[in-house]
Amino acid sequence: MGIKLLFLLVSLLLGYCSLAQTASQSAGDSLSSCDLVILSYEQKDHNLELDIHASEGGLIPFDVELSQGEVSWTWKNMHHQSHRRFTIPNITTAGTATVKLISVGKPGCFATHTVQLKSTAHLPPPPNCTLFLRGYRQLQQSLELDLHQQPANKARYDIVLTQGESEWSWRNVTYKGRKPIRLPNLATTAGPATLQITPRDAPACQVQQRVTIREDNANHSKAGLSNHTGRMILMNTTAWGFDRQDETGIAEPWRRRAEAFNSLTYQGQPFQAVDGLRLLVRWYDYEPKEGQYNDKALLAALNWCKANNLKLAICFWPFRLQDDHFLPESEWTRGMLGTPFTFENNLCQPDLYSRLGREKLQRAIRHMSQVLAPYASDLVYMSMAYGDTEEYFSPGITKTNPWRWTEVTGYSEANKVAWKEFAQSKGLGTIAPPVPDPSEMPWSTRTLWTQTREGRAWYQFMTKGLREFHVNFRDAVKAGSNGKIRVAGFYADAGGEQSAWYMSYNLKAIFEGCDVIYSSEGESVSLDRKLMATDVNAGTFSGALNAIEFDPHDLSVQGGHEPGQPLSSDVLTNYGGSFFRRGGSILHLAMAFSYGDIGPNHIPDLARGLYYLRKEMIEKEPEPLPSETITVPLENPEGDQFYNKWHRAGGSLNRQVKIIQDDLPFWK
Repeated sequence: MGIKLLFLLVSLLLGYCSLAQTASQSAGDSLSSCDLVILSYEQKDHNLELDIHASEGGLIPFDVELSQGEVSWTWKNMHHQSHRRFTIPNITTAGTATVKLISVGKPGCFATHTVQLKSTAHLPPPPNCTLFLRGYRQLQQSLELDLHQQPANKARYDIVLTQGESEWSWRNVTYKGRKPIRLPNLATTAGPATLQITPRDAPACQVQQRVTIREDNANHSKAGLSNHTGRMILMNTTAWGFDRQDETGIAEPWRRRAEAFNSLTYQGQPFQAVDGLRLLVRWYDYEPKEGQYNDKALLAALNWCKANNLKLAICFWPFRLQDDHFLPESEWTRGMLGTPFTFENNLCQPDLYSRLGREKLQRAIRHMSQVLAPYASDLVYMSMAYGDTEEYFSPGITKTNPWRWTEVTGYSEANKVAWKEFAQSKGLGTIAPPVPDPSEMPWSTRTLWTQTREGRAWYQFMTKGLREFHVNFRDAVKAGSNGKIRVAGFYADAGGEQSAWYMSYNLKAIFEGCDVIYSSEGESVSLDRKLMATDVNAGTFSGALNAIEFDPHDLSVQGGHEPGQPLSSDVLTNYGGSFFRRGGSILHLAMAFSYGDIGPNHIPDLARGLYYLRKEMIEKEPEPLPSETITVPLENPEGDQFYNKWHRAGGSLNRQVKIIQDDLPFWK
C-alpha cells in the first residue's frame, strides 16, 4: 500500500544517519539554502574521503575548494556515485584546512567542513590521474568502453578482464579520443566480471570497475529473454532513479541493481530476470527551468535500457522545488489547516484544481512523450505519481516519531475557488470546504464524508479533481505521442478503508481510459488482497493491461518492515504465479532495500521464484484459473468496498472472482 514506501524511506534515513554517527569525524555545517552536508571525513594517503548527504537530487557534479590561510586548491566538475564516499585526490598539504563542496547542478548549494590533514611528505608524489570509465555497453561478442581522459588525445592502455579464476587481456590498446574503445571476441560466460584499465604512461592511474557480461544475443542461450507474450517483470527505481548528471541518465545504484537481477543463476543456468526498468523522473529534474528539458539524459536512459535488453517505463512525479518560482504558493497542495504539503523538506506539487499547474504539467508531459514517441516500441508505459509515494491519490500532511497524519490535503486557494462552483452545483450555496476533526485523523475521516451532505459532496469534489488531473496527464501523453505510448494508472488501496482518506474509492472514475492499471495493494500479512486488486482491475478495466507490485515487506520471510531481510521465493512463486494465471501482464519488483546497501544482498533469494515465473508463466501460456464475475456498487466512501464480497464469492489463490465497480450510486 502507499504507506509502505514512506515507512521504508524513514527506515533507510534512520539507518544512514546511524551509520554516519560512527564515522571518524563529526559532521560539518551546511551554510547554504539546500540540505547538502559533509557528515564526516577520512584521509587515506593522498586522498581525502568525504561522507556526504543530501535529500534532493540533481546536485552532481561538484566543484571543490580546499583552503588553508591564503592558499587554496580547486577541483572542478567532480562526479559522485550515491552510497559511496566522495573522494578528493592529490592532497599534498598538512594541518588545519577548510573544504568547501559546491553543487554545480544547483547553483547556490554548498557545504563546508574543517579538516585536519596529515602530512604526506613521506609518500611518493600522487599521480596526475585524469582517467575514468564513464560507461560501457556490450554488443554481442564485443565490449565498448567509454573513457574520459584529459587531454583527449591518443594514449595506450593494457586492459584485463577477470571472471573468477579466468583472465582475458588486451595489450597496448589505443585510445583515439572521444571514440569508444572496443574489446572484441569476448570469451567470458554471462555474469559479473572485473575490468582493469592501466595507462602505459602512468601505471599508478589504474582504473578498476565491476561490469556485467550478458550472454551473446545471437546465440540466445540465456534463459528469460522471451517476452513476446506481453507478460513481463519490471524493476522499479523507488523514490528516485533519473539522474540528469549521469552519462546514462540513470543513477549508478539502479544500474547496478538491474544488472544484479539480470545476472542471477538457478541450477547452473544464468538467466535474465527482469524485462524492463521503471524509471522515476521528478519534474524539477526533467524541466529545471520552464521550457528547458533534459531530453538528452532521458534518451540516454532509454539507450542504456536498450543496450541491456530492457524496456523502459516512466513514472513522472510532479514535484517542484519550493524556491524555483515555477508555481505560485496559492497553487501548491495544502492541508486543511493551511500547511503546505512538502516532501524531502523542499519540494511542492500543484494542487488538483491548479489551472496553472495543469497547463505547465501538460506542456512538459506532451514534450516528453513527443521525444519518446519514435521509440514507443521500447517503452512499456508512462505513469504519474502524486503525493509522498509513487502511487496516485490525494496525500496527507504527516509527522514522524510516531508517524501520523495530521491533515488531509486539497485546501489550496486554487481548490477553494473550484469548490465554490462545485458546491453551488450541488445546492450547497457558498458553504466553506468541510474540515475533519483533527482528533479523527486519519482513521475516522469517513464519518465526515458519509454522515454530512457537504462531506459527501467534498469527497465527490476531490474524486473529480483526481480524475481531471490524471486525465490531463493521460491526454498529454496521447497527444504528444500520437497515441503510441501507453498510460498507466497506479493506485495504492483497492477499496479498503485507507481509501477514505486517500480519496481513492472510485477507481473507475479516476483511472478511466488508462491502458495499464497497476496496484500496490496487499502486504505480507494480506497477500490475498493483491489477488483481489488484480480481479478488480480485470473486471473494471477489462481492456487494460493488469499490473501488480511486490516489495521487500511483501516477500519478507519474517514479514517485517526492516530493510535487509531474507526474501521468500515461495511467496513470489505462489502469488506471482496466481497473478499471471489471472491474466496479469506486468509484475513489478520494488526492491530498493534488498540489494545489500543496508544488510546482506537478498536478491539471490528470489532466483528460484523468478526463474519459475519466467519459464512457466511468461515464456509459456499459463493455465487460466476458474473464474466468475460480480458487480459491486459504490454507494458511500466508507468501509472495505471489495474484499469481503470477493472472498465470500470464492476469490482465493486458486480461484478468480472478477469485480466490476459500479460507481453510478456514488455520484447521486
